[in-house]
Amino acid sequence: MGLTLLDALWLSLIGITLIMAVLVLLMFIIKIMSYFTIKGESIKAKNAQKKIKLNYAEGTCGDLVLIDTTEREAALIMAIVADSLETPINELRFKSIKLIGEGK
Repeated sequence: MGLTLLDALWLSLIGITLIMAVLVLLMFIIKIMSYFTIKGESIKAKNAQKKIKLNYAEGTCGDLVLIDTTEREAALIMAIVADSLETPINELRFKSIKLIGEGK
């Protein structure tokens, strides 16, 4: 005796449901793996940034913003300030140096 039409429909419905369940399970596995991969890459990026920060000379901390002034003038200003404070220049922190006026 063969399958009836109702039995064939039930078997096909069970098969399709099983295939969809496996596909949804694979989707969740891929989502979880990509989450941990992205998290691992962000941790690697943070570690790389820490290593870059360690490459600065001892006592320095970041970038200096020069506004309407040259590097030579900024170096002279930093040297004058360090000399007048009697402090080594690597212990001072300059965030920005800006030209205020021309001395007219």
